[in-house]
Amino acid sequence: MCKSYAVVMRPPLFAIRKNIPVKQNTKTELRNKMPVTMENMELVYADLLTPDQLMEEDIIEVDNDIVTVLGIDSDATGDTYYVGYVNDYGDRDVAEYNYTDTIKLYVFREEPEDI
Repeated sequence: MCKSYAVVMRPPLFAIRKNIPVKQNTKTELRNKMPVTMENMELVYADLLTPDQLMEEDIIEVDNDIVTVLGIDSDATGDTYYVGYVNDYGDRDVAEYNYTDTIKLYVFREEPEDI
């Protein structure tokens, strides 16, 4: 099965030991720090891949939904692949593929800026 791990933001160890209050970044603060170039990116279809060509963090289509790959695992024979993924809403699930199945891969492409 596919293993996934949550990223936990913790204060530095010295702050914990000395009980120093540490301000945690909120999601909006982190979002405001994103590079401006991300706003000029477009998601486009790139290729058809077999399950053994997938990598973690690839953006693929599963059941007409665009999702991000969290992990890939296969059975002992290599005939069946289990792809763990997360969608835009944070819902996690596992899709099962045969080794001959094809999966649509998407990538971000930078749009030219109008000057």
